[in-house]
Amino acid sequence: MIRFLITLALALTGGLLFTLLHVPLSWLLGPMVFAFIGSRLLKEKRRPVWPSSIRDTALIMIGYSIGLSLTLDTIRQMGHQLPTMVLMTVLLLLFSGLIAVTFAKLSGLPLPTVLMGCIPGGLSQMVILAVSTRGLRQ
Repeated sequence: MIRFLITLALALTGGLLFTLLHVPLSWLLGPMVFAFIGSRLLKEKRRPVWPSSIRDTALIMIGYSIGLSLTLDTIRQMGHQLPTMVLMTVLLLLFSGLIAVTFAKLSGLPLPTVLMGCIPGGLSQMVILAVSTRGLRQ
């Protein structure tokens, strides 16, 4: 329980500080940065911990809030840009894969670990995916 409260205090402090500094996505980046710093600076007994049930609930709320901004006009505009969006997505995945293969060979790290680090996407989703994927080095 103490570790959870420490994590909560770090997250609230990070969110508040990033909000005061007018950092974009302060409610997401501030807590992530402060929790990361806390995980590196605090001793094992005090390291941040966050229950998966709370994490899953937060992901649902984030998905819902992002979904609220999707309007009919947004979908129409996306339809006009669809060919370009598909092309850029394919190119991004190809280049990310190429970078992962190159980095894995140069560093000696396992390809699945490097590939997970090269996957483009939202930072919070990639962190959660990496934590829940077995066989990755952390």
